[in-house]
Amino acid sequence: AHEIKNPLVSVKTLGQLLQEETPEKDSRREYIDVIVSEVNRLNGVVEQLLRYARPEESRFSRVRLRDIFQPVLSLLHHESERHQAVLKADYPPDLEILVDAEKLKQVFLNLVFNAIQAMPNGGEVRLKAFREEGSDWTVFRVEDTGTGIPPEMLARVFEPFVTSKQRGTGLGLAIVKKILDLHGGEIDVESRAGE
Repeated sequence: AHEIKNPLVSVKTLGQLLQEETPEKDSRREYIDVIVSEVNRLNGVVEQLLRYARPEESRFSRVRLRDIFQPVLSLLHHESERHQAVLKADYPPDLEILVDAEKLKQVFLNLVFNAIQAMPNGGEVRLKAFREEGSDWTVFRVEDTGTGIPPEMLARVFEPFVTSKQRGTGLGLAIVKKILDLHGGEIDVESRAGE
């Protein structure tokens, strides 16, 4: 990762310098913008690989669920508008859970982002949470009205590097599973193609 990140920093820096020096109306500016954008994307892939590979330290504390959900919904607001997706959250306002809050935010960012991307023509993403009756478990559900997952992909969605997206790395859901495993949690997926 280090050997990849160093050249990426150089390419990005030079690309940004070219951006600053090239007027918006110059036909070459579009190419320069693509270079910077793709370098950012590659950097994101390397960061995901590092997050997946490095040993995790966790900081568990009791937090209100709204302190996790609200920042996630705020961060994804622009992305949801861009995809004409409506984000809805349904959870008890006083629900507290014992978790690593930053890692759980990453879980919901990945899940909701995937849900938004699964709706090319817009739709609705519902984020639900409730305490399972007669249990200490808190159940989270992320539901979308997207295209569904093909049956041949369903059993493999949490495996690293498995993706149906043209530009995906296949690490988002693998990271989700890893974080939930660290919490002693479980994750399951239900889907039918076209739903």
